[in-house]
Amino acid sequence: MSNATLGVKFPSDAEIREAQSIAGNVWWCGFETKDENGRPQRANIYGEAVPLTDPLIQVYSTGAVPVPGFLSGEERAALDNELKQLADLEGAPVFLGQKTLDWAKAHPDDPRVPEALHLVVHATRYGCHSDLMGKYSKAAFDLLYKQYPTSDWTKQTPYWFN
Repeated sequence: MSNATLGVKFPSDAEIREAQSIAGNVWWCGFETKDENGRPQRANIYGEAVPLTDPLIQVYSTGAVPVPGFLSGEERAALDNELKQLADLEGAPVFLGQKTLDWAKAHPDDPRVPEALHLVVHATRYGCHSDLMGKYSKAAFDLLYKQYPTSDWTKQTPYWFN
């Protein structure tokens, strides 16, 4: 069965590469983001952090959504454990930036590395902010310029972001 048969349209490579914060394709944020008043900006709804819009703020002012009552005690414990693990992760620019840098250092001959390093820097420009983003942006930028100075991806990466 094809995607067209299912009525599903997958984005093209060009659409995926174009950062559009409105379209939500700048990777995920950490779960624990707060506004200037200390209120959660995102609600944790069954394992997915979603933006807290005005109606959600009225219903879930703390950002916590109750666990569905039909889950067993064991399932609730597993959910709590999984959500804690997810909450301990940084947002995507840091999490995937670290993984990408590790891969790039271990596989410097992989032809995909320059593009991956460029995308780390790009994500730190457009992704959700974290205090660690500058560290990974600069590390990816430095490695890109040191190991791949003539790459087209290096030419497309004139800055790193803090």
